[in-house]
Order: sequence, then C-alpha cells, then structure tokens
Amino acid sequence: MKKTCIVLILSLIFINLCKAQKKSPKVNTNFNKEFRKNIKSFSGKFSKSKYKDFKKILERELDTIIPEGKTIIIHYNQKAPNCPIKRKYLPGVTKNKIRISSSISSKYNAVDFFVYSKDTYHKDFFQNNKNYILDSGYFYKAIFTLHKICSAFLVLKPNGEILKHYDADYFSQMGDFLKSSIKIKPKKE
Repeated sequence: MKKTCIVLILSLIFINLCKAQKKSPKVNTNFNKEFRKNIKSFSGKFSKSKYKDFKKILERELDTIIPEGKTIIIHYNQKAPNCPIKRKYLPGVTKNKIRISSSISSKYNAVDFFVYSKDTYHKDFFQNNKNYILDSGYFYKAIFTLHKICSAFLVLKPNGEILKHYDADYFSQMGDFLKSSIKIKPKKE
C-alpha cells in the first residue's frame, strides 16, 4: 500500500510538471490597448562618420554590399508578447509586406531586407522564405532592443536620418518618413 501511494504521488508530480512545461506565454493577437501602448518610434540623424560606420556594420550583418546613395530598409520579426499575425495568415501577410516594401524601395531609391530573430514565432516559415535572413543576434541586441511587439522596421537614409518603429502595420509611418525630413530629437531606449 505504501509503495502504491509513493508511485501515485510521483505520477501526479510528473503529470503536473509536464502540464507546466506545455504552457506557453500568453500572446496578445489583437490590436487593442495593450498592443497600442507598445507602439514606439525613435528617430534622429547620424553624422557622416557614424552613418558610414553603421552602414558597414549592416553590410557585415546582412552579408551584402549596399550601394552608395541608397536608403536602407530593414524589416524585423521577433518573438514578443504582442503579435497580431496568426500562422494561417502569415503567408499572405508576408507576401503583401514584401510586395509593398519592394514598391516603396523602388519609389524611394532604397534596398530592403527582411530579418528574423532565432526565437521568432513561426521560425520554420521564415527559414523557408528566401527573402528572410536569420539574425546573428546583433539586430536583437543592438538595434531592435524593445521586445514587446513582434514586428519592427528601421530606415536609414543616405543623409544619416534614421527612423526605428515598432508596430505590425507600419507602412504609412515608413512612407511619411521617406517623403520628408522629420525633425524629431532622438529618444534613448
């Protein structure tokens, strides 16, 4: 009887441990108050030397040469508690994002890149998409340092103006920035 009780208790502990491991963090998939409070933008302007240094880092991280005079657009996907794109919509949303970014890039003399973090939701989808580049960890640690929304972008103009924006639907902000010089003092993260 004593042996049976011990086995039963150990079994219950094991079952509870398994259940605890299966629980995943709650993800907000809605454009609600919680999501909106985490939408953030940061802008500023690099000096010529800082621009050149930063461009070299981007070229190394993206394993490419970025032509002189081109605006650089980086789209970023990461794991975050606010992520409104469900798996079933991901192929369509991604195709649309690439199409819109390509159009914007043509219009504003830009090159665009799509980067994803190693722990992003639906990593297998991004791994199998030739347009996406796996982040070495640099973008996660040094550029996209807020981890509250799963999508973000960075635009770097050849004159050194820069905008970083965290949101899921961000093309209007990107277009506005590319159309004009926005004079906002940079904010620290």
